[in-house]
Amino acid sequence: LTDPADLTIYRANALECITCVGAAVGGALFKNDARDLLEVMYHEGLGEVDSDGSDMKMYMMTAWGRMCTALKEDFIPYLPAIVPILLKTASQEIEMPAEEDLTEILENMEVLSDDLVDLDLLGIRTNAADEKARACKILSVFVDDLHAALLPWLPQIMHTLIPLLNTAPFDDMKLAALATMPELLVALASSIASPAGVADYRSSFLFILDTLLTFISEETELDLLIPALQTLNICLEKSVLALEGQKVPILQGAELARTCEVLEQTLRGSFERRAVRSAELEQEAWDEEEIEEYREMEHNENTAHLLIARNVGAVLQTHSQLALPLVH
Repeated sequence: LTDPADLTIYRANALECITCVGAAVGGALFKNDARDLLEVMYHEGLGEVDSDGSDMKMYMMTAWGRMCTALKEDFIPYLPAIVPILLKTASQEIEMPAEEDLTEILENMEVLSDDLVDLDLLGIRTNAADEKARACKILSVFVDDLHAALLPWLPQIMHTLIPLLNTAPFDDMKLAALATMPELLVALASSIASPAGVADYRSSFLFILDTLLTFISEETELDLLIPALQTLNICLEKSVLALEGQKVPILQGAELARTCEVLEQTLRGSFERRAVRSAELEQEAWDEEEIEEYREMEHNENTAHLLIARNVGAVLQTHSQLALPLVH
């Protein structure tokens, strides 16, 4: 192979095949081969992938995710070399289209200048955006699989991924942030050895909760709102620590009040959306496809209601004395 592009595709396909097989057979069978593969990746490819814009970067990051899932704790020795690259990529600025190009796109799609623009719907993605999204996803996989082994990098991971929920222009980055939140709490909780660590856990919990509640209060798209409500439910279940045989509640009155307020606001928003759709259904003649879409939306609204109820239940179960007057 003399063409660099052909060589990149060849190497990428080899990585994909090896790591897919490894993920399928599991760490016990894959361990020795994975170690050899990681050594090859480290000595021959890591310098290349550390450069933004590398053709191999996406393939390498995906391979790391599969190998971490397969190897679990056997992957830990490679974290010091890999995690900084993922953090750097997840933190990189996304190159957006030039203003004149974006204006032309919006005009062709008849989007008004004051409309909220969803870049996912417009299909605008750059290489930097794809790399950033992939790095966020792989960091989420690492936290899910390794938890406390990532302790040296947990603060940086948290402050890199979590804010993307309210700032990233693409849904896959937001979903990666949502998926990481509960697992970060698990990792942080596992590192608490004494009551002195509760304050640090509370600080991290409130940072995650504030970001999540802000997102829920502003989001109206059910494809994102439902995962956010699911994440909130899991996080609320982790708002009480078991320490030295005692339960230590993390939240106080102000945080519980805001949580209940956001849940009530979200429920009201659902009722309003339903009222609008019902009025449109009565006034317009909808075809079968539109009616089916209406039914799907109603099903999703029901799911949102169920999750709101579960979150209220989680608040009552974890902080009953403070929460009962608020819920009433």
